[in-house]
Amino acid sequence: MAYQLVVDGKAYDVPDDATFLTDRESRVVTATWLRTFFWNTLQGEPFGKPEFQTTVLGNGKPHILCTVPATYKERTAYGVGEAWSPNLTNEIMQSYPALQARRRAESDAILAVLNIADRVYTDDQIPRSEAKREPNGLQPKPPAPESTSAPAESQGSAPASPAPETPDPGTSNASTGRTRTRSSKPAAAPAENASPSPAPTEEPASSPEAPASDTPSPSDAGDPRDVVIIVGTTRSQFCDKTLGQLLTSKNQQALNYIHYLANNFSAKTDDEKHLVAAAKSLMPEVEKLLVPASGQGRSA
Repeated sequence: MAYQLVVDGKAYDVPDDATFLTDRESRVVTATWLRTFFWNTLQGEPFGKPEFQTTVLGNGKPHILCTVPATYKERTAYGVGEAWSPNLTNEIMQSYPALQARRRAESDAILAVLNIADRVYTDDQIPRSEAKREPNGLQPKPPAPESTSAPAESQGSAPASPAPETPDPGTSNASTGRTRTRSSKPAAAPAENASPSPAPTEEPASSPEAPASDTPSPSDAGDPRDVVIIVGTTRSQFCDKTLGQLLTSKNQQALNYIHYLANNFSAKTDDEKHLVAAAKSLMPEVEKLLVPASGQGRSA
């Protein structure tokens, strides 16, 4: 699943070849994909008339500022693009500085009118040459340690055979990234072995109830702010964050995502249903923080 942009509470996938990360952790999408997405998918309106402000610097080279309006769903925002010697990095840019300033302004206008979070840019604003060396800006996962030698040595002894089995449920659950507590069944195994008398046999009857309640306990916490977002992938900007982190950030895209979870997300598992319930309980606070588009662009 690709990286996602959230517009008005709905998440849209960005293809792998249309996005990357920089060394400064800024997300970049290609301007070509963003324009196609804005006009074809969202049915955005054409750009308004650009306005240019040109200043000749002391070295005789121009400094150009371009302002362009973009309109979407009856709201308008202005984008600003800048072109001058330090950010004109190749011969084509240097030959057409006004066109470069305009393209940057148009990219900025789309991001502004869609309320896309800060630190998201296009390759007109940040060139692909500044991308991380890893593909798509993701760090490669370390190889899983091979522990085949230990079981091979313990094949001759009977007590060594259950040893690799007890940590397997915990490690496999942790590797999925979806469960928040590890299985505590291995803790119940000694109790079953040490239960010759009737008194200890009653304790194992209650001990399985503790793991059963411990497993969903983070999901069933009283404070909905502590609920972790388990939908999407690790490349999604909100995955593995808590609802409280999104709420306290007061970021409009993050608040729109809580609105999307509460009103539009189709939950299937129990954890997803609890996530939706927690998001709905936070909606009164979300609605107080949501603001309409200001109509002001951001600097490129």
